Amino acid sequence: MNRTTALLLTLALLFAHVLAIYHDPEGGFGPPCDDAHVVYRVGRNAALEGEACFDPTGPRPEQAVPLAWRWIAQLNASRGSSPLAWTQTLSLLFGLACVVALAGFSTNRLAGLIAPVLLVLSGSLAATCGDGTPTTAYAFVVTFAFLAFHRRWSLATGLALAVAASLRDEALLYVGVLVLLDWHRGNGQRLRWHLAFGLPALTGLLLALARQRANAGWFSPELASVFEPDPQRWRLGAHYLLDHARLSGLSLLALAPLAMCMTGRISRAGLEALLLAVLGILLVAAQGGSPRPFGIALVPMLPLLCLSIQESLQAILDHERRWREAVIWVLLVIGAAWTALPSKLPGDVAFLPTRSLFLRWVQPSQPVQAAWGRMLGRRGLELELAQTRQLRAIGLYFRDRIPADTRVLTAWPGAIAYLSHRSVRDLLGRISPAAGESALRPWTGAVRIDLAAALRERHDYIVLPPEEWREHRGLEQALTALADRFDKLPRSQERDAELAQTARDYELVTVPVPRRENVSRLAGNRVQILRLRKESTTPRLTIARDDHGLVIELLHHGPPVVADLVVEWTNPQGVRRLLRPWGGFEQAEDARARVGLLLTEAGSTVVELARADLPREFAQGHVRALLCDPAPAQDGRFAVLASAERDL
Repeated sequence: MNRTTALLLTLALLFAHVLAIYHDPEGGFGPPCDDAHVVYRVGRNAALEGEACFDPTGPRPEQAVPLAWRWIAQLNASRGSSPLAWTQTLSLLFGLACVVALAGFSTNRLAGLIAPVLLVLSGSLAATCGDGTPTTAYAFVVTFAFLAFHRRWSLATGLALAVAASLRDEALLYVGVLVLLDWHRGNGQRLRWHLAFGLPALTGLLLALARQRANAGWFSPELASVFEPDPQRWRLGAHYLLDHARLSGLSLLALAPLAMCMTGRISRAGLEALLLAVLGILLVAAQGGSPRPFGIALVPMLPLLCLSIQESLQAILDHERRWREAVIWVLLVIGAAWTALPSKLPGDVAFLPTRSLFLRWVQPSQPVQAAWGRMLGRRGLELELAQTRQLRAIGLYFRDRIPADTRVLTAWPGAIAYLSHRSVRDLLGRISPAAGESALRPWTGAVRIDLAAALRERHDYIVLPPEEWREHRGLEQALTALADRFDKLPRSQERDAELAQTARDYELVTVPVPRRENVSRLAGNRVQILRLRKESTTPRLTIARDDHGLVIELLHHGPPVVADLVVEWTNPQGVRRLLRPWGGFEQAEDARARVGLLLTEAGSTVVELARADLPREFAQGHVRALLCDPAPAQDGRFAVLASAERDL
């Protein structure tokens, strides 16, 4: 097999890897991640509103949005088309281009494909090839910049680094390291610095001036966080790295370049690639990791790490004895299989009962679990895809069912804002400053804010964490979930009381969202969210009496919600009976007259919800009807959506 054929097969392997893991339950290609929808929203506002901001009605600081990606979204919006397919295609193409660039370091031997093969087996690269973000583009330009640096192409190095700096200003740190490496080569082999390093420096300066002009600081929040000493963030970043290191065979194979460095037999390209890869690893640790699944934050440094491994293995294969060569190939096969294994869903392997072992393997460490609540590997990616589909469905619900002036607060602002066309505020302050703060927060690390201050802003809707969407809990548990995940103050009785007092005007409601995001109809998919109590959205219950018994009627002007109907009769002696679905009262601890009622806007039409027979023994007493959220506990004030009472 010649080298070109092997490279084509490697590219086909990456394409198959992407298709195998990045799909929805129906088998279609998965949606872009929620972060990508932030760029879509900014690009659409730039095209339609004339201003590149996330929310034209809210604060407008500098948006940490790559210009090239924003221009793509803006161009599609101006043409009336969707940017989803374009950005996902570009993510895939840049991932393939990254493999080709990596293969360019060793063009005269088949062993030069060790690094590309290791890279395409990584689920991290395959996961980000479909997410619609510029992560693969950044990884490609960093890899190509190092290739041009290695080939001594000054202009190509400068252009690639300038593009990298426009995507992420942390690329300026790579520029600084390359300057030191080039200076170490000596006068006869140095690049033309005004081309190789002047272009990215100028790009970084212009972007820094633009941020400063927008009162957003000189650096992006992600880069600024690197220079802020925070032991907790470093600790979380270290756990993040260790979690993903045990899931990748690259951590085993990385011992080869480290050993070659100690013996002084590593090539210049291998040593320089290892230094840049270590810089990328330290950046991820300093930023506190990332909430994205599958170790996607590590993708930009993976090609350089694979290259250092390849250079070391080539040196060993060229100079060591034959038995050592066999050992190297065995370790390479083990490392490659280990790298590919996280792309498999947890389950048994043939007749081997490995499911429980696999589940323990992909379980994150306690700090990572507390920060993001997501499993590692393929399970984490599937959870993100499912959450993105649900976020898109929530956005469609807001678009179709709530007024245009409604304000929404969420920690996942991208898909909801893009599809709802409503005013959406980022709870964590990454797009606009969080409540009570003046600076933007980074998209990396575990961000926490003053939850009480956010609740005081009285947004119309608050989207709960994804794990709470279908848990069917009361408001107290919903506030607890928000506090555990996002509140920067420690939990205490005083803090819980403050949050409960701040949220006294909110109610927990279950809303029906489209089951399929491309079908804007209500089809039984339910999500629990917090809604600000308003007279215009509160259902009105009435209890009427006719010749046949009681009639429970409803008048509803608000957006669709799902509720249960509870009707109880109490006689003067305190005996309590509950209405059953067939129209009779029975003694029971908990019984619903109607379950899962879909309350839609009916205008001035009065809707009959239930009828109840009144035998002679029920002629006297007190009747109370409650519309409750479908939650187990109904004793809290926030569980009741509407109520009515009547004496018989």
